[in-house]
Amino acid sequence: MPSLTPNFNLPYPAPGDNPCDFAEQWCEFTDAITARMAVFQAGANRTIPLIPIAMLRVTSPVSVGGGNPIPFDTVTIDTAGMTNIDVDPYTITITRPGRYSIGAWISMDTIGAPFVTAEISITVAPHNDANAETTDRGAVGSGYFMTGYTPASSYVIGDKCRMSYNYGSVNAFPVNEAWMSVFWHADSGS
Repeated sequence: MPSLTPNFNLPYPAPGDNPCDFAEQWCEFTDAITARMAVFQAGANRTIPLIPIAMLRVTSPVSVGGGNPIPFDTVTIDTAGMTNIDVDPYTITITRPGRYSIGAWISMDTIGAPFVTAEISITVAPHNDANAETTDRGAVGSGYFMTGYTPASSYVIGDKCRMSYNYGSVNAFPVNEAWMSVFWHADSGS
């Protein structure tokens, strides 16, 4: 019975194995290495010359109703064809499956009275990742600067990442600036 290497579970002949079994065990070992290298090569093919990443920004203030997706006006980076703000200014669409991290940031003015104790939060769909939350104490003239981040979630081709905020109201409020970024880490979590 062959032993297994600790890192990749590659089979190799154990010291007490029958010497006549070596050729068969050697073939199992080389087949296992070939399969492992195919996984590495597939990852390299997807990330060379560039790792999939996209970032959208709001550079001019825009009014957005609570719960509605934020319309971005600028593509800062897109290495994998994940954005098309002329057709859909709200979305980063995953074009390669894998584990992605998402970051989001928003700058808004506080609303003040009558929303004295309202909570505001930002989320990024489809998994509601990158959650961030703060509480408005009604200070007129102050601003929110909120960052949301998720370390890694699994996404498939076609998942649409959209950023929205919730102020506890459906009224439209000015978003001064915002950004949303999605970047690839790995094929899977293992």
